[in-house]
Amino acid sequence: MTQVFVTAPTFIIEETGDALVAKFRPNLTDPEITTRIYSEGKSATETYQEYVDRFLQMADGLTGGVDNAANVQHALGTFLRLAWP
Repeated sequence: MTQVFVTAPTFIIEETGDALVAKFRPNLTDPEITTRIYSEGKSATETYQEYVDRFLQMADGLTGGVDNAANVQHALGTFLRLAWP
């Protein structure tokens, strides 16, 4: 982080955050993440909270993240469909 301010001292926090998200964004494409969301089952040792958190993390990896209502609806819809065998 220090190097960012040394090389670009006028960088604002929002730009820094955007740069970090761009650098560490998953290598999966939106269709690949969506496929995983639709097929992700719950493990026997996983709590329901952990399971839904995993869906939300995947949804956050999609374009628009969890700020996009459609991403969250896909994740939570799949959670409701698959949570109880």
